[in-house]
Amino acid sequence: MVTTAPDGKRCIVCAGPLVLGAPVVFRPTGVLHLECYLPSVPEPGVPAAESFRARQLMRITRRTVGLLDRLEKSCDAMRSQTESLVTASGERIKHSKALAAAVLARVDRSRARRAALGPTVLTSVLADADAAAEVLSSLVKLQEMGRRFASDRDRGALIEALLDAATLATRADFGNVQLLRPSTLALEIVAQRGFGAEFLAFFGEVRDEAAACGVSMRTRQRVTVEDVETHPIFAGRPAQAVLLRAGVRAVQSTPLVTRSGELVGMVSTHFRVPHRVPAYRLRLVDIIGRQVAELLRSSPDGGAS
Repeated sequence: MVTTAPDGKRCIVCAGPLVLGAPVVFRPTGVLHLECYLPSVPEPGVPAAESFRARQLMRITRRTVGLLDRLEKSCDAMRSQTESLVTASGERIKHSKALAAAVLARVDRSRARRAALGPTVLTSVLADADAAAEVLSSLVKLQEMGRRFASDRDRGALIEALLDAATLATRADFGNVQLLRPSTLALEIVAQRGFGAEFLAFFGEVRDEAAACGVSMRTRQRVTVEDVETHPIFAGRPAQAVLLRAGVRAVQSTPLVTRSGELVGMVSTHFRVPHRVPAYRLRLVDIIGRQVAELLRSSPDGGAS
């Protein structure tokens, strides 16, 4: 729509919902308003207002077509970008699914390796804590005996506390503590749980490797026998028959060694059925045995009976 101002020298041009002209100004109403001054001298033979309106309409038409062309190109560009984004998103989704599958496969392989390797460090630590809690009362008793030993030097009470703690820590059916007599270089039983006369007479003094405690005495290392009937330490030896008649099928012997490496004695625990003591329980026996070995070594007779 084209209208002429009352003064005859200005006109207002409108196209669709916008009013167009030069200069271009955006109004708060959303209408593009254009005011142009008519030339003071009209073209020959053409009314000034009509000539100006014709030129303005031509310019508006060209501008409108240009705007429509640019708008169409913008729409095409946006459509292309959208398609690209959709394609890229699809590729990323595929990649994410493949990555998730790879991660799950790695987790499965890791679980399989852990199952093949046995208990993890964490489960071992938790097992240590459970075992310690289980024998807590014996450990407290042993600690109290250690404090008393510093003043009364009552080796008997200290050794009994050691045997109770070691038997409970390994969940054993039998047990004994031996001390090394330096004069004879023999291990002598000074405390025991559950054995009869034949066993005590046979193992009352051990000097050779005819038993687990004898091998441990020589090597200063723990010896574990999971089955007395099949282990080479006892194969064909009298000690095997004595153990079997006593109802012993498995045994572990842990040397009582000081921090300096000196052997003081031996603590052994025995089982009615073939058995393998878990490593975390044996670690408790090591800790208990080391403490008692130091206390016994500090006594005037150096732990000898």
